[in-house]
Amino acid sequence: MKFFRYLHRLNQKTKGVLLIAVLCLLVLASVAGGIHRVRSVDGFLEGTKLNGEDISGKPVEEVAKNINDKLVGARVELTEGEQTVLSGSLADFGHDFDEQAFLNDMIEEEEQQKHDLSTTLKRLVESASFELTDYYADDSEQLKKFVLSKDFSVPRVVSAEAYVELNKETELYEVVDPVQGNEIDDEKLQEYVEKVLDGAIENGTFLEDPVLKISVPKDVYTSETVSTDTTALKKEALEKNKQLLMDAFKEISITYRFGSQTEVLEGSEITDWITVDEDMEVAIDDDKISEYVAGLAEKYDTRFRDRAFVADDGRIVHIAADVNLYGYTINTDAECAALKDDILGRESVSREPVYYETDSFGCPLYYGREGDDDLNGTYVEVSITKQHLWFYKDGALIVESDVVTGNLGSSETETMIGCYPMAYKDSPAVLTGENSVDYWSSEVEYWMAFNQGQGMHDAPWRSQFGGDIYKGDGSHGCVNLPTDVAGTIFDNIVPGIAVIVYQ
Repeated sequence: MKFFRYLHRLNQKTKGVLLIAVLCLLVLASVAGGIHRVRSVDGFLEGTKLNGEDISGKPVEEVAKNINDKLVGARVELTEGEQTVLSGSLADFGHDFDEQAFLNDMIEEEEQQKHDLSTTLKRLVESASFELTDYYADDSEQLKKFVLSKDFSVPRVVSAEAYVELNKETELYEVVDPVQGNEIDDEKLQEYVEKVLDGAIENGTFLEDPVLKISVPKDVYTSETVSTDTTALKKEALEKNKQLLMDAFKEISITYRFGSQTEVLEGSEITDWITVDEDMEVAIDDDKISEYVAGLAEKYDTRFRDRAFVADDGRIVHIAADVNLYGYTINTDAECAALKDDILGRESVSREPVYYETDSFGCPLYYGREGDDDLNGTYVEVSITKQHLWFYKDGALIVESDVVTGNLGSSETETMIGCYPMAYKDSPAVLTGENSVDYWSSEVEYWMAFNQGQGMHDAPWRSQFGGDIYKGDGSHGCVNLPTDVAGTIFDNIVPGIAVIVYQ
């Protein structure tokens, strides 16, 4: 109260000065209180922010550790599709975070806030704000050095259209798939990566996820787009493969041997029988094969054909087809199948045609031939009229002799005219048989059968051979021989050799 009475006594001017002084003291007291309040906070002063986040009251070490922990392992991965093609640290990409500079600035700020009056007073009226972006490097040269497509884990390739090529392993034409190139304009890529990186840093992306995946954009590729339609090329490859296959058939030949004489089926004719479908499956015209084999049979079959035989005396002896049981007959069904297999095998073949090897009795049908000559100098010749036999082998006369053939006057005992393969031989043998007149059983040393129970054999009960014996005292149909002649023939003849009987 005394102060106010004193104030009342003062003049107006003095009162004004004193009032201002009192107000200043009050302001100073308030500022002093604010300074005390600001400085009394642990860590950063109130109003201190980092990337817009309030960090007042947080020690430097805590703030720095929190940031460093989030940025540990921060890296960038470039991807193509689902595959990472380039990976590196922020430093590799020219945007390393300077931890030390950040820590130093934080420490300096905290020191100034606590011990520099002007900084303290400044914090009373405005906040301190720090941005992490200020601590990332921006080294464009380092980024350009690192972000190069040649260093990608996936090699760069040039675009290539599909084309037809001969595969040397399969020896077939095939369509080589188109290659979509992946060449990259490095400058464009680098600009894009830097832009994305800057945005990620600006947005604090690395504080949320230390790995930034950047997909390589389409617009940085420089390779031309290739066509994926290979329809025409596949057709071209198919036609070429068909031609290859036909050419392969043209190169083969099927050689049929008839002794030293041959018939050659050339590949040029074979190709006329062949078609190739879309799956490269080969079809052969069976009618063409049958027609060709039938032609071989017509030309080279000798069994059941009229036979003209040059007898020992030079005259031509004719053997009718129905009694010409010796010779070669191509088994057309089996030969057609064999020929088809040979063709499909696509290799040249030289062989004999497939013959019927035995008759209905199981007797062998042939011995050896030379072209149309199915005797080839090896045969037994029996002349009923002359009652004589000749045995030739490989063109050489082995033996000749007078004989006794079947008794004339009866169809049951006459020796049958014809050309027959020697069926089998046996030594010794017991010959038995019967007809309307009698029954017989004879022991012989050499037996050589050739037709329906008739054969050649020794006849030790005879002392003479030849002449007209056969007209009244002939055999039961066999060709009777002197024992030594029968033995010579037996030792040199084999089943299948022709026995030709004629008048």
